[in-house]
Amino acid sequence: RLDVFGFAAENQTNLVSTFVYSGDDGDDKFIFNTKAVIEQSGGKVLFVELYAPNNVLLGRVSNKSRQQFHKLKDPEILRDQLNDRLYEKSVHYPDICKIDTSIKDPSQAVEKIIKHFNLF
Repeated sequence: RLDVFGFAAENQTNLVSTFVYSGDDGDDKFIFNTKAVIEQSGGKVLFVELYAPNNVLLGRVSNKSRQQFHKLKDPEILRDQLNDRLYEKSVHYPDICKIDTSIKDPSQAVEKIIKHFNLF
């Protein structure tokens, strides 16, 4: 994955990558390494945190669209993970654009990202 990020940055190709951050040392190391590879190759990393209230996440977990991407589909497993507070941590970098996906549709989220990072 890091090779892909570096190659894209070297070739001035924009990427969007998703990552479920739980805040453990392995996640922090991956974020650090990702940022380093991209920046060393001339790219820039912009962090966007998408979140929603637990009841919304539980309502979405069994959506058919999740199956095609091999995402978690079991409400009980998600409930356990939410109870363990695995999804409540934020990446430790400044200037994160945070978006509540329960109140923003995708086009509104894009608008917020563009404004937040002054992209156009």
